[in-house]
Amino acid sequence: MLRLIPTVLLLCGTALHPVTASASGCSVPDAYTHRTTLTWDNFLVTLATDRQAYAIGDSVYFWLSFENVGTSPDTIPNPNSITPMETILVIPAGCDSVQQDGCDWLYLYPMIIFLFGQPLVLDPGECDFFEQTWNGVDYHGGPIAPGTYTVFGGMTSANLHFHAPPGGIKLTIQLESPVPTREITWGAIKTKYFD
Repeated sequence: MLRLIPTVLLLCGTALHPVTASASGCSVPDAYTHRTTLTWDNFLVTLATDRQAYAIGDSVYFWLSFENVGTSPDTIPNPNSITPMETILVIPAGCDSVQQDGCDWLYLYPMIIFLFGQPLVLDPGECDFFEQTWNGVDYHGGPIAPGTYTVFGGMTSANLHFHAPPGGIKLTIQLESPVPTREITWGAIKTKYFD
């Protein structure tokens, strides 16, 4: 009896609610209001978030899709035979990779990759989409500085190399200090503003 034991590579990250699916046509849900697209090979690639700006600690929802807009089947290669290939990475703006000094990721999905993944073949009009949620907490446990951050999306091979589309697709988001809140009663509000 042959037993396959997948090789596990730890990439680190915090992942909540991953969803991957294929469908005919690609309709980005209305909730993803902050988006960018690019055409690579015969694919229309879309990366989106549910907002452009977040308070530090807010959940961030990501959408990544590949739609074959060509007239024949096309393949997204899988050079290292890993699964999942879909990757979302959040790093400080101005960073092109995690190899640069000061460019540690705040968020990275997937946490674990397995060998024995396959290339992805999409027929004309077919869409492969991926949804992911980040809980807004720095993976490394450090404080998050307010500022602009870059979200990278795409298909990766080993060592966070985005091969589809080459270099990944990018979208910037703003992480802002949370608005301080105070507990106050309705009576205190009425006294302060209406008396």
